[in-house]
Amino acid sequence: HRSPLFSCLTESQIQTITQYAAVQRYANKVKFPALDDSVVHFFVSGRAKVCCNSTRGKQPILYFANPHELIGEQEILRRKMAEHLLVEAIETCLVAQLPVAPLRILAQTEASFTFGLMDLVTRRRSMVERRIEHTMFLSNRERLIHILVDLAEQYGQKKERTLEAQPSTSLSEPLELGVKLSHQDSAN
Repeated sequence: HRSPLFSCLTESQIQTITQYAAVQRYANKVKFPALDDSVVHFFVSGRAKVCCNSTRGKQPILYFANPHELIGEQEILRRKMAEHLLVEAIETCLVAQLPVAPLRILAQTEASFTFGLMDLVTRRRSMVERRIEHTMFLSNRERLIHILVDLAEQYGQKKERTLEAQPSTSLSEPLELGVKLSHQDSAN
């Protein structure tokens, strides 16, 4: 299965990108080395949370990286690295570090790749904008509800009901989140 971002590329273009790739396995709870401006991270398997280091020492989660997703997409579009990003595996991850230089060339020459890249940047930016809006204008309870709904849409897994747990009136099946969050994660 290929990433939607790379599905428009030819085998030759894929080989150009991957010939200098370094693949590394990160165990659960391991923090990745800081992103640098010469590589981006492509998740072959596993999940990680991508956080930013705030000036107040907090590390709010920006988004979760899933299999077949890219971290560091902005490095392809600009020449300055995002020093504030911190990546932490939330399960064992297999990650390919892809060189930025050939990806920049593809962004300049392949319209479908560029549109896929811009779609990724736009989706992530929209997510962050929505969180900012929720933080500014919603109560803590409403904010928590929105976060749980977002997580359920992304990571919800149907859970079998037990006879004791069946409510008399239910509009939906119970879900279990396929991602674990600490109290600190929930607070940020």
